Amino acid sequence: MIFTTISFWIYFFTVYILFLAIPSRYKSLFLLLASYYFYAHDNQTMLVLILFLTFFVYVMGLLIAKNYNSKIKNFLYYFSIFILVLNLAYFKYTFFLINVLFDIGVVSEIGEGTKNIYLPLAISFFTFEFIHYLTDIKRGDKPIKNYIEFSLFPAFFPTMIAGPIKRYQDFTSQLRLKKWDVTFDNFTKGISFVIMGSFYKIAVSDNICMPIVNKVYDKAIFSSSYDTLVAMVAFSYQIFFDFQGYSLIAIGLALMFGIKIPINFNSPYLAINPSDFWRKWHITLSQWLRDYIFIPLGGSRDTYIKVARNLLITMLIGGIWHGAGYNFLIWGLLHGIALSYYRYLQILKDKYLNLKEILDKAYLKILWIALTFSFVTFTWLFFRLDTFDKAKAAFLSLFVGTKDLVVLTNFEFVSIIAISCFIFGWNLFKSIFDKYINTNSTIFEFTKPILYTFIFIVTLISVPEVFNPIFIYFRF
Repeated sequence: MIFTTISFWIYFFTVYILFLAIPSRYKSLFLLLASYYFYAHDNQTMLVLILFLTFFVYVMGLLIAKNYNSKIKNFLYYFSIFILVLNLAYFKYTFFLINVLFDIGVVSEIGEGTKNIYLPLAISFFTFEFIHYLTDIKRGDKPIKNYIEFSLFPAFFPTMIAGPIKRYQDFTSQLRLKKWDVTFDNFTKGISFVIMGSFYKIAVSDNICMPIVNKVYDKAIFSSSYDTLVAMVAFSYQIFFDFQGYSLIAIGLALMFGIKIPINFNSPYLAINPSDFWRKWHITLSQWLRDYIFIPLGGSRDTYIKVARNLLITMLIGGIWHGAGYNFLIWGLLHGIALSYYRYLQILKDKYLNLKEILDKAYLKILWIALTFSFVTFTWLFFRLDTFDKAKAAFLSLFVGTKDLVVLTNFEFVSIIAISCFIFGWNLFKSIFDKYINTNSTIFEFTKPILYTFIFIVTLISVPEVFNPIFIYFRF
């Protein structure tokens, strides 16, 4: 079930009404069963996988916590991680690895069985949550002894398919409250998140950005520089509003159950450097990569060469986590190189104070935002186009293509300009809004429902004739 379909909302409100009716001590069990039903709706067979992995990680977590012998503890931990990574590798990377072997001549053909391996929904997300759980226990945190609470941690349906990636300490502590934080205030806040998320996904990402991207990128030949440039920017907006939309809906759904989950975005396209971008984009993944890959590799407390190595390895893992393909490796490598370059620039700024004074001038902030956004937009080419040749052709068309719109219309061009004004003018708009509007006033509280009703109506009107409810990150 997809968040933006009628079948999901029938399911959700049925679950929510029953959830409100049952006693608090049974709410966790009820949500667990409802979440398993949600997952099994896509593929009943794959429910067995998450049931097995949940039991496996639960048992291994208890054994790691109880065993005081460091050698045995390490063996149990690394064995558990090996099983989780092996499971992920089999489902997600087998076909890619066989393809690599085929390309270099090690194997002569690719079997039908390999081609037909089914990628379970959410496998990347719940694998990372399991690794976080076991790693934190090895570091000394207490395991979850209540099996129902532990099972609900990866299975909680609002976050199960595409995050945000949760931390078990924050999540399970909310399940242990004598009275769940199910209030009318949380319900209305949750609905507002859901409405805004749906608007971002349907009205902006699917209705405006996706048609532009598809019209240009689905062509075999990139003939117009302007078409390619607009499509590149449009995809930056498409993937942001798609994933931000999903995250807001997930946050809103969880909040209606009285559960707070972390935000995933904080104006990422206003980032002033690559490091700042990763503090604002897919925040829960960035934090996971930092805590469980980058820091264990040595982090930033070493020589520049070793720090650059750590950054490159971390971002390569981040790239391949998103998908099995050379394009995702290139995407991760480019971000690793950018982060390494920025790290070197910081060293130079610390060494030469005059350089720091020049580069940190306030009026240059717009330039740094534009450069960071341009770099990120370029790297999305490898996200959207599945081969290096296609990405190369699209990039080169920026310089050798015709200087007018061929495939796209003026209206589509203006639409992207309008979205750009919204994104890059957001801080200015918000500062003016906060200065002149009293958000605690009775008038503002009265107009909020009207505003969200209007946004909801616009969202419904914006549903395309051929509607694709799938979120981009579902394939990861």
